[in-house]
Amino acid sequence: TSMSSTFTQAVRMDFRGGQPERVLKRLPAMAAAFRETGWYCEIIIEGAETIHKIILEQAEQQHKNDQKEKGTKEPFDASIFEGMFPPDKKYVTQVSLAPPWIEAAYPELSPVSMSDFAHCEQTKDSMFPGCQASRVAQDSNLGVVDVMHLRLCGNEDEQGWTRLNEATNSVLPDYDDEEQTDIMDGDKGGRAANAHSSVKAFMDYYHRLENVKKNCGHAGGTLYTRAFHADRQITLDGIKDEMSDIRNMDAYMATYADDEQYPVCRLELGLRKFGSCVEAINSANKPARKVDMAHWLETMANIIVKRANSRKQEADNWPSPYPPRMQNLMIEQQALGALIPALNCIGSDTKTVCRVTDEVGHHQVTVALLKESNPGVACSSKCGVPAGVPCRHCWAAMRTLGLLMNEHLASHNTTAGWRKQYAEVKSAPEVLPSTADYERFKHLVDQSLALPPMSKRPQGRPRKGVAISELCGAS
Repeated sequence: TSMSSTFTQAVRMDFRGGQPERVLKRLPAMAAAFRETGWYCEIIIEGAETIHKIILEQAEQQHKNDQKEKGTKEPFDASIFEGMFPPDKKYVTQVSLAPPWIEAAYPELSPVSMSDFAHCEQTKDSMFPGCQASRVAQDSNLGVVDVMHLRLCGNEDEQGWTRLNEATNSVLPDYDDEEQTDIMDGDKGGRAANAHSSVKAFMDYYHRLENVKKNCGHAGGTLYTRAFHADRQITLDGIKDEMSDIRNMDAYMATYADDEQYPVCRLELGLRKFGSCVEAINSANKPARKVDMAHWLETMANIIVKRANSRKQEADNWPSPYPPRMQNLMIEQQALGALIPALNCIGSDTKTVCRVTDEVGHHQVTVALLKESNPGVACSSKCGVPAGVPCRHCWAAMRTLGLLMNEHLASHNTTAGWRKQYAEVKSAPEVLPSTADYERFKHLVDQSLALPPMSKRPQGRPRKGVAISELCGAS
């Protein structure tokens, strides 16, 4: 190994290596280096009084969870945290991160995002590691596009959701718009935070189902599932009538508007009506949730860059006009459309509408509506809506009008649009700060930064179910 490379490695280790609290003091310098290479990266630093309050809230919530799990009634002792936070120290309560290419990618994406919070894991240096908030979108192939990630020293609550919204709006001012939909779990402050936003909330199916079953029983959950998958308003109305037979279900379901929980009332969602995408990302981001606040920034950035470059390669190498996950649906509907006789299709001279007749009846296809996020709405019968693709009547109409389907769809429903979504994505060496980048900002190192205090751990393997008071050294 050459002397220069050895020196570089030593400098790199000096900036990134070592105990978490050493790295934490360098975090402002590291954040500045990320911003210089194009990332959105902000840190919120607060005093002892604020961190005391945050930790106290987390500890009290954990105590309640322990009480519920163990069936105990021992009161919470807040005094165990007194004197643990020196007034001369400062604490990082939030780190936010968005990739350099998201501003260019956002206009090419469907206006649907998915958001969720996930608990971070305890480490030997972090008894209360907080949580990670993630907001993602889906590309043309329903793959994940990272929009914004936050590491928060606190629980999932209204303030946490508000901070996620504020960070997103800082990067994407057009995000806070009534045309945007965010699929989320509204029960832990998300819905309350969204009340101050123009973004339309739609309840994530998985979380909503779990809450319905909890409050209305298994039968209620079965009815909700049927209602979620209803393809017509008349079908939904019938299922809602059945809900009245289950005690309290009518009142419980009325706490959310129909367009917040039933896809048939939000046809524009198309294929993007589930929040399972962000749940998968919570799992994929686990390496970042396993490290402390100090090491989170670089860990999360590496995950984002690797994910985006993998999607970019897939899009650039795909040869067909429609992305893989849409192609089979498109081919199926195109084949069915080819079976409709040309005599059954009457197009307008302006090539804007076409009436298509089949064994079911008459259907009017409006070409301009193919540009909608869900092109299935272009047909008056809406039979393509559940799949989120143009139905057979649309294909028959386009054949009659002599128009190419892929030229009249929204960009995000085509392979060309898929490639645009990753056009600005760069490789790791191009966007991840180098040692030299960090060194330029070493004057920002803040020696007053500290992790929340931890008591000395007892020797040996930790006992299961150890109480908070024992971890904190209370007698």
